[in-house]
Amino acid sequence: MVTDLGITTDAIDEATTPPFNGSSNIDCDFEYGTCGWQQSYHDDFDWSRNSGGTWSTNTGPSGDHTTGYGYYMYIETSPSYYGQDARLISPAQYRYGPQCLKFWYHMYGITINSLNVYKSASTTPRSNDVIFSLTGDSGNAWYEAQVSIDNYTQPFYITMEGVRGSSSTGDIAIDDIRLSQGSCQQVKLQ
Repeated sequence: MVTDLGITTDAIDEATTPPFNGSSNIDCDFEYGTCGWQQSYHDDFDWSRNSGGTWSTNTGPSGDHTTGYGYYMYIETSPSYYGQDARLISPAQYRYGPQCLKFWYHMYGITINSLNVYKSASTTPRSNDVIFSLTGDSGNAWYEAQVSIDNYTQPFYITMEGVRGSSSTGDIAIDDIRLSQGSCQQVKLQ
């Protein structure tokens, strides 16, 4: 099957598949595509690249984080099948030492389920690979997440997972992903 992003999603055995192609840089604002991020073969549905509002009312952003007029990635939750997940996987990262992952998320709607982020050695993360998890309605705004990634001694992948809630008012969006050397610095409030 070919998705709206032009990515073939026929079932394959990832154990025999070479690492994802593309740059090892995962920084992406989604303005010109998905920057090497790819849909998982082992999830229930796909993330969608979008500009403007989502198809459902009372959920999702009205525009992207970067300019308000550009693109972002989101999960559409109508029709909704509670608990289904969509996973977007970064290119392999060949970075060593502590890293700071920053991204913007939008979780607006009364049936928002979860946004989970994994760091793992494979493209099929396990539950103990979670480095960020947020559940429920955060309001109709974009928020920045910062996640420090511990010193890592082997290549790794970052996986963004959106989980569907119980109805069409559960759209989750992400935008402006950045990974930089060094731990995240805590912002001091004035």
